[in-house]
Amino acid sequence: MNLLFLLLPRFIERIRFRLQSIDSAAREQIQKLIEGKVYLELFVKVQPKWWLSRTRLAELGDRVEE
Repeated sequence: MNLLFLLLPRFIERIRFRLQSIDSAAREQIQKLIEGKVYLELFVKVQPKWWLSRTRLAELGDRVEE
């Protein structure tokens, strides 16, 4: 089996945690600003075969080896 497909779920999990922290921080800042509760929805656009692009992986914070 290709090593990429063994590591992909772990990489996606890191991205999920990063998105959760961004969501939490944004919600806290908006709630302080308006002094009330806020409901945020997060929409993610996925590019086809993003895991095959070294550029995309680098943008997501992965170490890309030459």
